[in-house]
Amino acid sequence: MQKAEKPKAFIPWFYKDYEADTGHLSFEESECYRRLLEALWKRHAQPLPNDDVVLARLVRAEIQAWLRYRPMMEPFFTITAAGWANSRLTEVYLWAAAKMQAATEHGRKGAQARWNKDAMPEDMPEQSHPESESESNSEPKPKIKKPVCTEDLQTAQEIPDEEEFLRRTRDLVGAEEMAGQRFFFWRKLLRDHPRAYTDALVDAESRKKEAARGLPEAQIRKTWAHYLNYQFQQMKKAYAS
Repeated sequence: MQKAEKPKAFIPWFYKDYEADTGHLSFEESECYRRLLEALWKRHAQPLPNDDVVLARLVRAEIQAWLRYRPMMEPFFTITAAGWANSRLTEVYLWAAAKMQAATEHGRKGAQARWNKDAMPEDMPEQSHPESESESNSEPKPKIKKPVCTEDLQTAQEIPDEEEFLRRTRDLVGAEEMAGQRFFFWRKLLRDHPRAYTDALVDAESRKKEAARGLPEAQIRKTWAHYLNYQFQQMKKAYAS
């Protein structure tokens, strides 16, 4: 992720979910788990090293205390050769990053639109051209209004290769997300708003290569379905404005 795309320092805290998952932990164990989550967030959801000395320092505990806490921490994480990863924190991180980036893009486009409007004064002085008497006395010509084109009309000639884009959607969100009625949901989005959909898909594919680095693939299938749908809605609003 680029620097501008990182979420802010605060962590969205879903306290009811946290309490439901950690009600069996002691005070010390709960504090230990919270500090591991904070460490993951600071690392932009990249796995923590599977090293007891490092993990003990991250939770600010003596190594003997950490070794007592570790068995209670392990069920909350997926531990691989890459390290300790938490699927829920990864999902929240990607959601926060997407929301922040969408807000940034919306603000940038709004500022650009205002700048363009200010740069083109409404009352431009008319250039003086000699007019013939016949032209000056003739009735004013009616102004022809340019028809308003919706996104669908603008993209009517730009319908993408449907099968190819649906295949790429399946690669992104997983076969389970594309099964049954969900397939028709994604296909309808593509057919109704091809420009917004394809732009959102390309954006999600590029971000997945960066954000998913070092994480088990199964952890982020559902996350990317949410991200693609969210980013599509943002693209759709942008093109409609």
